[in-house]
Amino acid sequence: MPNYKTHDRINLALLIPIVSILLYYHFEILSVILFSFSYLFSTFYLSPDMDTKSKSYYRWNIFRIFWWPYRRIMTHRGISHNIFLGAAVFMLYCLPLIVAIVILSHSTVPLELLFGFVTAYNFHIIIDKIF
Repeated sequence: MPNYKTHDRINLALLIPIVSILLYYHFEILSVILFSFSYLFSTFYLSPDMDTKSKSYYRWNIFRIFWWPYRRIMTHRGISHNIFLGAAVFMLYCLPLIVAIVILSHSTVPLELLFGFVTAYNFHIIIDKIF
């Protein structure tokens, strides 16, 4: 099973061709930036390994208290590592936080942010299954 450095490196390497493809097919620059930001944030802070004391978990510093209930509810390599349900369950757990951000910022969550998160999250799962 790859460690966090391997996951980070592979996800970073995969972002380059993804951004190239998006730009080649004339996606708006703002959409590509939002996707990339979300993808990178997910790579470093929102991995499927949040159910353990992983590097992603520790990167949250004092805010990792938010993940304590998640770690108690989820079992490692359980539903969080399911390619179809993992990201959905993760987003459900984060829903109160997402709603608070949307209300406080008086905005909506662009789909590019969701796609960036889901892409990086699922790459982590695929990498785990390959290695």
